[in-house]
Amino acid sequence: MSSLLPHGVRRTSLQAAYGNAALWALGNGIAGSSLVLYLALELGAKGMAIGFLLAAPSLIGVLRIGAGWLLEKIVDRKRFTLSAYTASVFVLLLAPILCRPGVLGANANSLLALVLVWSGYHLLEYVGTISLWSWLGDLAPARIRGRFIGRRERYLLLGRVFGMLAGGLFTFWWRESFDRTRLGVGYTIAVAVGALFMLAAVAPLAMMAPLPMPRVKDSLRQSLRQRRRMPLWQPLADPRFQPLLWFGCWFSFSNGITQAAQGIYPARILGFHLFWMLLFRSGMRLGQAAASPTVGWLVDRIGNRFVMFAAQMIVATGPLFFLAASVERRWWLAGAWVVWIAYVGLNVGLTNLTLKLAPPGRNASYIATYFGLTGLCYGLSTIAGGALFDHLGSGGWPMNLAPASWDHFQLFFLAGWLLRIVGAFWLLFLIEPRAWRIWPHTPRLEE
Repeated sequence: MSSLLPHGVRRTSLQAAYGNAALWALGNGIAGSSLVLYLALELGAKGMAIGFLLAAPSLIGVLRIGAGWLLEKIVDRKRFTLSAYTASVFVLLLAPILCRPGVLGANANSLLALVLVWSGYHLLEYVGTISLWSWLGDLAPARIRGRFIGRRERYLLLGRVFGMLAGGLFTFWWRESFDRTRLGVGYTIAVAVGALFMLAAVAPLAMMAPLPMPRVKDSLRQSLRQRRRMPLWQPLADPRFQPLLWFGCWFSFSNGITQAAQGIYPARILGFHLFWMLLFRSGMRLGQAAASPTVGWLVDRIGNRFVMFAAQMIVATGPLFFLAASVERRWWLAGAWVVWIAYVGLNVGLTNLTLKLAPPGRNASYIATYFGLTGLCYGLSTIAGGALFDHLGSGGWPMNLAPASWDHFQLFFLAGWLLRIVGAFWLLFLIEPRAWRIWPHTPRLEE
């Protein structure tokens, strides 16, 4: 599809995609999940509530599976993307109005409003992202798509770094300048500022060239009955795509089950202020930004599977640093964000491989199915992890199976490491279409 566009138009569109990534990530870094988690803690949230807050966007995000099928019926992906992202920002702007402590009376009401707003914002954003990646997947030719994704990932990472640092410094200043009881107000102000930057990110999208959805060409082996079916379930029945789905679901489950423990441990046990947590994340993203173009080149040259396997083996060690950290040795925690730099291999590889495995004209449903199902696994495991965390914290089974000096945090961190290691081996069952090889002439991104 991109070959139908003049070279200058395609190049301008890809550059505009970088601008969109930078502005959106800046806003997302300011109004990200860490800020919302700390706001929820100010409203009195506990393990189960934290788990549900983190999981709710992923649970409601399963609806994007249907959106993927819908997008394949919609010709104007550009208008759909612009509308979805704009609507998501206006929903997020409800948070500063409804979720300030005391506005809705009891903190429980504000916490419920926060969950609803956070979920609605994410659903609209998810739908917009599916449409955007379907659009970008056709704008960027397959031979350079990995490098394009890698470069765009750099803009996303750098934007998030600056956003998180700005948000962290603002909340730190607010806490030092005002009474402790007004800390929640500072958090809601930061959410509003982040939302405005994400609204500004819509402007570069308007500069990108519109591309109609490619016409679907059914294979000769498809029967008339198959062609009459809705393509909603086609990705689930695709034998090439199934191993990637299995990996994604296991990967999401192993990440979600420890989220409550990982979210609470630094703040309540180790005493890290939000600023330090955002600083850890910023360092991780700076490392990812430095590596992402190289990772994009690697997936174009040697394929996605090997890069993703190596990345998963490295990021699996992250919970071990939580396990090693204590009040006396709390800075061990920083090591988790160092090894999590390797997530860049998964971020680039998963998106590129999903687009690579999708048939022409159906990339929206493949993207939606992958992220919808993996998001559902993440959401359910996060809620289950939060409930189990609360149960073990009250002395429930299987505390007697652990060493006497261990508590429920250590059990979760050990389980998180083991589950992540097992997840890497799902990738061995994946058969990837032949990767581009290293030829004497390597196509440049601008070609």
